[in-house]
Amino acid sequence: RKNNEYKNKDDIGFTRGVRNTNDFYNFTLDSDSNFTLTLDQLKRDANVMVLDDEGNMVLSGFNPGNAPEFVNGELEAGDYTVQVFPVGAAKTNYFLKMNADPITGGGGGVPDPDPVPEPGEDPDGTLATANDLGNYQMSAQSGAVGFSEDGYDDLNDYYKFTLPAADNVQIVLDDLDQNADLSLLASDGSILYTSSESGIDPEFINVSLDAGDYYLQVTAVGSAQTDYTVQFF
Repeated sequence: RKNNEYKNKDDIGFTRGVRNTNDFYNFTLDSDSNFTLTLDQLKRDANVMVLDDEGNMVLSGFNPGNAPEFVNGELEAGDYTVQVFPVGAAKTNYFLKMNADPITGGGGGVPDPDPVPEPGEDPDGTLATANDLGNYQMSAQSGAVGFSEDGYDDLNDYYKFTLPAADNVQIVLDDLDQNADLSLLASDGSILYTSSESGIDPEFINVSLDAGDYYLQVTAVGSAQTDYTVQFF
């Protein structure tokens, strides 16, 4: 698909002769890639898993209720299947978005420390191109997501920060015009925590972390377009 992105609207859990309890999407990665998946516009609870070619779960999203699912991580080249399924007797529409960006420059799953975006590529829309904030400290960052800019759709903004010692981390996403969510990722791209409040309510993450590198992901929900402020305390 265009810009390595796939989008599809469908539903799950409804009965049309037999009940549809699983939707499967197969895809192939030609190279090691940073993979991002969003499952949103849910009316009821549905979950998502990413399976390798042996059927083993490698990534998953199991947020409760109708909260959107956000999946992000590095995948090796190969064949994969995405499985969307309802929780219990739930019936819901959904909007599935998937994106895979080849890992370049860093090697061994380490983001390139000084990447150069290609023309029409979101300059901070992947782990490899994250805005590096350096050591964790009290600060504020402003940005915008959901808008089309310079030939690309700015669906995600990533920020990298380093925790020099174990500490309690407080992060707030606010000043929203429309709905956006906030996720905290480990250095390997796996999601540690996600805040998914409705509408323009602020998102909060308050957690104790070990020393190391971490990423923040700001994501527009559905077709939302919004400015935002991320604050560290």
